[in-house]
Amino acid sequence: VTPNGSYQNKGQSSYGGIAGVSENGTRVVNCTSSYDIKWPKSSSCKQTDGNVCCIGGVVARINEGLAEITNCTNIGALWNWHYNNKTWVKGKNVSCSVTGGIIGLFGGSAGLDPETSNIRITGCTNSGETETARGIGGGIAGVLVNAEIKSCAFTGGFPYMNTYYRNPRIGGICGAVEN
Repeated sequence: VTPNGSYQNKGQSSYGGIAGVSENGTRVVNCTSSYDIKWPKSSSCKQTDGNVCCIGGVVARINEGLAEITNCTNIGALWNWHYNNKTWVKGKNVSCSVTGGIIGLFGGSAGLDPETSNIRITGCTNSGETETARGIGGGIAGVLVNAEIKSCAFTGGFPYMNTYYRNPRIGGICGAVEN
């Protein structure tokens, strides 16, 4: 599957180049997305403190279960400029904007059992611009709970790092991890 094109968010909460949301485990293998996903900084996007707004180059959000993302690539631009003043606190439910080059969020609820809810991300790459202005962002993943990442690379960039950010948590591979 190789979607391409672009989409500008009109207010929904989860967008991925391949899949938006999975409720209970997911296996995504050998997918490529060149889809640009942009949540603009504009008056049409109201402030929604506490709402999780996820963007992922391949998958926006997987809530729980046994998940695997292997040999996937994103080359599209991901811009999450959603206006949200909440931040993430380890051990609490995620309530902020999250952006990841491959996956935005895995396991956003507190207290997930690592035996029944975990994710493995292997051999994935992201060369697209990845932005999150008021939340958490990473070149491969935004926020991961109970995770293992192997042999992944981020060669894109964070081009607007100093112009619109408010207390972001940014990482080349992952913005925040709780294991």
